[in-house]
Amino acid sequence: MEHQQVQQDISIIKEMIEKTRRETAESGHFFIFIGILSILIIPLIHFMGLQWEFPILIGMTVIGGVIGFMTIGRQGKKEKVRTYAQEIFGYLWAACGFICIMILFVFPFLNVIPATAAPVLIYLILGIGLFTTGAIYDLKFITLCSLAWWIGALLISFVELASIHTLIAVLTISIGFVLPGIIFNRKYKNRSV
Repeated sequence: MEHQQVQQDISIIKEMIEKTRRETAESGHFFIFIGILSILIIPLIHFMGLQWEFPILIGMTVIGGVIGFMTIGRQGKKEKVRTYAQEIFGYLWAACGFICIMILFVFPFLNVIPATAAPVLIYLILGIGLFTTGAIYDLKFITLCSLAWWIGALLISFVELASIHTLIAVLTISIGFVLPGIIFNRKYKNRSV
């Protein structure tokens, strides 16, 4: 009788693990919002000129942070139980965001890095974040989308023309944030409850 109970318990545990693997608890709204906001802001900076770059970036950072926090917080309230993957996801992107803010605003101001190196380093960090997110949720396509950030970092390292940087940024963000957001959103809507 005990052997049968152990087998039944193992079967339940296996079923729970498989269900957790199949579904993602991320809605994708975070990626979609930040991606679209960035796609709108980067060309705006290019056309308005570099004298507006830091005020616009500071505004984008504040707006993105507030809306991102609200989006993730609202989603957390809808979910009855917060999974370990969701916790790791939140910590990962909070850390990536904090590092990107330091690279964009603090290190160039302190002359630790030149301002021209900031986008390259930020792309590398965002690539790591997306790669890790794909690994957390076992979504290989999301992991592959992280290549867009690393390829984008290489391209903007070699190209000096600002209009080409803007084009590279829009393409990279589309593949590296908006597309993963759409994938997450579809999985979120199709998950089995």
